[in-house]
Amino acid sequence: MALVELVGQTYGVEAADEPTFRTLGVRRASPKLYFEAENGQVAFFASDSALSAVYEAPASGDLKLYSYVPAEDPELSPVKMTVAEGKLPSRGENLVLIATNPDSKPGQKVPDVRMRVVDASIEAHPLNTIRVFNFSKR
Repeated sequence: MALVELVGQTYGVEAADEPTFRTLGVRRASPKLYFEAENGQVAFFASDSALSAVYEAPASGDLKLYSYVPAEDPELSPVKMTVAEGKLPSRGENLVLIATNPDSKPGQKVPDVRMRVVDASIEAHPLNTIRVFNFSKR
């Protein structure tokens, strides 16, 4: 599987002042994940078939993804567990690739998730360039 993205930035568009990102699931869609934004908790899934909407990242660029897992005592609320962490550049657009281990079971206590940040800014990929992400096992 490969994702080809034609970069056709509009002339005169300024890069974002704050870091932003879109997500894409690799291998399969992610479980329900969360991150903390300036205005509170944001829930999302990383689809394996399309890029997500654009999310505003924390101003610090520190992105911690977490999930809720059942508490040992079934009478207690689920426990927040960090599953992946990354650092986004201080400004501009980013692509966050989220790989969920294919051996992770849907009911597994803590999902096995890995995250990779790709600079998707206008500066890194100027007008009339092509980005190819090859997800094949070759």
